[in-house]
Amino acid sequence: MRMSYENLMIREGSMLSIRPALSEDEPFLFQLFEESRKQEFLNTGWPEEQMSSFLHMQFEAQKRSYQLQNPSAAHEIIIYRQNRIGRLITDITDSSIHILDLTLSGKCRNRGFGASLLEGLQQAAVTTGRNVTLHVFETNSAQNLYLRLGFRITRSETPYVRMEWQPHS
Repeated sequence: MRMSYENLMIREGSMLSIRPALSEDEPFLFQLFEESRKQEFLNTGWPEEQMSSFLHMQFEAQKRSYQLQNPSAAHEIIIYRQNRIGRLITDITDSSIHILDLTLSGKCRNRGFGASLLEGLQQAAVTTGRNVTLHVFETNSAQNLYLRLGFRITRSETPYVRMEWQPHS
């Protein structure tokens, strides 16, 4: 079930917006993926070419996985001052807005953009009577942001933690 994000309330004055991802966004999406995942593989000692090839393979596998497991998910590009700064993938069901992926470029982290987007999703959840759910790596520091915004850990399945935010809780 797709839901329009026209009513996604992004903090006024944040200059943030989202739009559907397009095929021409693929290079940006790979760059974002590479930036967020490369650190995990630096200790392999692989040459740059091998590292890049591996990350391309992982990027394509992730895309296929999202498409197979969540075919109706909305793939969005996060825009700040007319520049692409991240991606948001959500899957909407009758009961929840499930955040599959929220990734910001490194230079845009810890600047309030993630909080603004999450608060917008929470407002959309209130408006539509849904919960907001997500899975995050146990070691991901974004967990602190989710907890601060009222998300609760509902299940821990190494290496992930499932978190949920409920309106009026």
